[in-house]
Amino acid sequence: MHLLLKDGIALARRRLDHARIACREKLAATLHPDQGASVRLAGGRPGFWRGFAGAGLGLALTLGAAGYLAQHREADLQEAERELRNLSLVLANWVEDSFRAVALLQAGVVQWVGSESIDTTGQLRERFASREVHDALHARTMALPRVQRLFLADANGQVIVTSTPGAWPTPEVSVAGKDYFELLRTDPGRDSVLSSALRSQMNGHWNIFFARRLTAPDGRFLGIIGASIDLAYFEDFFARLNLGTYSSIALNHSDGALLVRHPRNESFIGVTTPLSATFRQVTAADGSGTLRARSPVDETDRIMGLRVLKAYPLVMIATRATSEVLAPWRQEVRRIGLGVLLTDALILGGILLINRKDRQRRALQAARTEAEAKLARSEERERAARTLAERDAALSAVFENGMAGVAEVEGFAGPFVRVNHRYCEMTGRTETDLLGGLTPIDVMHPEDWPRTAALWQEAAGSGGKWETELRHLRPDGTEIWTRLSIAVSARDAQGGPLRHLAIVQDITESRAAAERLRASEALLRLGMEIGHIGSFSRDLLSGEIQCGPETRVLFGLPPDEAPLSMEDLLVRILPEDQARVRRQIGEAVARCQPEIDLQYRFHHRPDDMVRHAEIRARYEYDAAGRPLRSVGVVIDVTERRATEARIAHLARHDALTGLPNRLLFRERLDEALARAQRGGGFGVLCLDLDRFKDVNDSLGHPAGDALLREVARRLQAELRETDTLARLDGDEFAIIQADVHQPQDVTALARRVIEMVGLPCELDGHQLVIGSSVGIALAPADGTDADALLKGADMALYRAKAEGRGCWRFFEPGMDARMQTRRTLETDLRRAMVAREFELFYQPIVEIPSRRVSGLEALLRWRHPERGLVPPDAFIPLAEEIGLIVAIGEWALARACAEATTWAGAPKVAVNLSSVQFASRGLVDAVAAALERSGLDPARLELEITETVMLQETEATLATLRQLKALGVRIAMDDFGTGYSSLSYLQRFPFDKVKIDRCFTRDLEGSRQSKAIVRAVAGMCAGLDMTTTAEGVETEAQFQVLSREGCGEAQGYLFSRPLPAGEIPALMEQLAQAARFSTAAE
Repeated sequence: MHLLLKDGIALARRRLDHARIACREKLAATLHPDQGASVRLAGGRPGFWRGFAGAGLGLALTLGAAGYLAQHREADLQEAERELRNLSLVLANWVEDSFRAVALLQAGVVQWVGSESIDTTGQLRERFASREVHDALHARTMALPRVQRLFLADANGQVIVTSTPGAWPTPEVSVAGKDYFELLRTDPGRDSVLSSALRSQMNGHWNIFFARRLTAPDGRFLGIIGASIDLAYFEDFFARLNLGTYSSIALNHSDGALLVRHPRNESFIGVTTPLSATFRQVTAADGSGTLRARSPVDETDRIMGLRVLKAYPLVMIATRATSEVLAPWRQEVRRIGLGVLLTDALILGGILLINRKDRQRRALQAARTEAEAKLARSEERERAARTLAERDAALSAVFENGMAGVAEVEGFAGPFVRVNHRYCEMTGRTETDLLGGLTPIDVMHPEDWPRTAALWQEAAGSGGKWETELRHLRPDGTEIWTRLSIAVSARDAQGGPLRHLAIVQDITESRAAAERLRASEALLRLGMEIGHIGSFSRDLLSGEIQCGPETRVLFGLPPDEAPLSMEDLLVRILPEDQARVRRQIGEAVARCQPEIDLQYRFHHRPDDMVRHAEIRARYEYDAAGRPLRSVGVVIDVTERRATEARIAHLARHDALTGLPNRLLFRERLDEALARAQRGGGFGVLCLDLDRFKDVNDSLGHPAGDALLREVARRLQAELRETDTLARLDGDEFAIIQADVHQPQDVTALARRVIEMVGLPCELDGHQLVIGSSVGIALAPADGTDADALLKGADMALYRAKAEGRGCWRFFEPGMDARMQTRRTLETDLRRAMVAREFELFYQPIVEIPSRRVSGLEALLRWRHPERGLVPPDAFIPLAEEIGLIVAIGEWALARACAEATTWAGAPKVAVNLSSVQFASRGLVDAVAAALERSGLDPARLELEITETVMLQETEATLATLRQLKALGVRIAMDDFGTGYSSLSYLQRFPFDKVKIDRCFTRDLEGSRQSKAIVRAVAGMCAGLDMTTTAEGVETEAQFQVLSREGCGEAQGYLFSRPLPAGEIPALMEQLAQAARFSTAAE
């Protein structure tokens, strides 16, 4: 603009010089009329042609400026579209990689479920509703911070297990009715669903749910594996890109719903925007495109770059406000427009002035007389003076009203002579201040003056014109960047400069915009560096390739900007990948493909490491289909490939021991069966660890994990390379023994396994001794498919455990029927708890001296709807094995306490505790709750434990016993004298009662040894202040012997068989009468 202003001033000066010449010609014409006439006749109509020429010049200047600005505007918009399209491509690839990692994680779980051969929802819940599955899901989601939780839901929508920390047991949560669940449930052809945005009730974040279908082998719907993905993860990443105040990044669902946006507009999350249909039209061709439209989110005109993700129903949108893109262009419009207007005004003013003077000249030529000539000369002088005044006025108007600052200084950086209003605004000073003796040194930044002075002096010797950019310093300390153009405005007689005229333009905003642009480009480069993303452009006509700095770093290329050839890159690709890459590139060009994706491995310089890369490129073709160039990005996916390999390994291996898991074991088993069809055989061994649960309960899970790793190491040492060892679940292992020709081959291995597992193990200062049981199935004799062999080995294992543990058993055909009976009993037992089929019977305990009832023992009975009354020894061991005894025991304890409060005479009530129940962490709380709800006096409750509990004696066991004693209840040692009885138990804990087992009472009349044992126990307990109760008393003779030997209480059929609770009051009245009669008789 300042150049246009200088040209306008020069043009005005030329026009005024012409006016002075015209005045002189008019005076001459007055003195020589004939000559003037000839001049006038030669001129014709000069005023008309001058006006016509001036108008044409002004119109051409205006149209040229308008055309240039229109072209510049469109170029700025197209450049912004190109940048946003590339940015949306980069971000779409990143988002797609993020979702692909979640999909891989889910695929591993789907394979896991598929490997279990699950047919029903009940089997799915039975297999996967466990703490181990919860821990496994939690471990797998730790590497993916974007996954808030991973969960497994059955066909009814009930969540059976989740990865949420601390969410075990799994809370009662249902996803039935959720859009993603219903779509997968009702549409068998749909494999996965990505939901709309939903707000989390836990942390208030917006989430989306990525769910995959779980299918039974026959195609029935089993449930879903769902992942809750926190959208704040993506918003944080978009925010870190820091693209600027007027830019935005959004991720939309393919149905148009807004999922995440930065900057956030909370009211639009999850809402379908009106531009959804337009987005689909724009991206219909090749999945990407650009759009200029008003954003419904912030009502701002925006330029949008769109990219549809290939694998997921998502659309990546990157935008910039149109106002921001066109901000530099608008400044250019103002500068050029003002320059054009000023120039047009000067041209028009000059022409009008010349035409006016021309008319005056012709009027003067009409004067003929000498008197009129004298008058004419006087008028011409006045006219010349007015012309000079008008020139000064015109220059003053330009000087004062221009958009640029103008200042005139004396000599070289002398005091200011003239300044305009705009210069005063820029410097923050008044005209009075500037003309009061200030110099350019006083208003410029001190750091810029030395450079400016040097340029000024250098320009003085080369014509006196020069330009530079420098800072002006306002009185308040504000720095203003300006573009300074200086020229000599007056010279002395010798031609030396007297004054200099400076045109000053404020460029602070344009420099700031340029700096923001550089910062944005630097941020984009940083994002590409962080994501290991390089860029390149290949000219397909010349073969030259231009690479970005990240691409050169990725390939280990020199950092210079020299162009490369295709061979420079191909030689770094591994030879086994080169031919494929060349073929794919050739096919893409031959078919005129718009895009190409390549994966390959290459040698990274200078460390020569093999890394993985992906190239995504777009081709450009001319109208004839000839390729012109390709532009694309190079992504280092080495870490992603390593992660995928780790996930694939974890999907087929046990995370704790590193052994093959159930999935890989099944694959190896199928391979062994395929080999067996060609001849030969093999064995399948299933084994689990005896007393492993005791180690877990007493020393904790870390110790149990360490023990499992040691067992895995020992087992692996006993196998050949052709054998396979796998950990199936918990403490269950399985072995495929190859090349088995006779049963002795398998028994030899089973014997070694049992011996190695049974060796002592030193762990954290504890010497542990466990055992193992082994079940064996032989192929092809026991089955020709994997399920049959595993089932057979598992049944044989159950038989080995049932027959004493620490041994091995081969599969026999009859085992299947026994196992089916056991499964039926287990199913009925689980249903019985819900159907309330359990009830309590009570058997009285009688004081021997007085025959008075001192208490009653609660005995559990199961009233089966088909089998009738099932005895305890038929179902209690099974309930202990499957863990149901804890719930049954809590129910029995609460029921016994409640019913005891209704008995007259306040007798005690005795309740048996299973060793499994005693090991549970909630036993003390369950006892306290039963007492509190029933209101029973704690002194009336007697808890009976077996010696099995004391065999597991740890500090935790003793602590639990002490806590129970602290509640005020009594503790009895049941079945004393059997199993591993040890007097140390009575020494370590002060029991209230010891119950002598019925095996001693049964032979009491004829066995001297039994009498001695009863006498010894009764005497020992009397010395320890413990009550002695003899079980199984059936005859009066036994009762009399017990009385003589000092036993305190008796229990058995002599007094009553166990009776239901409703018959107890009558029984107690009957026994009370018998006691009174006996006392009276004595």
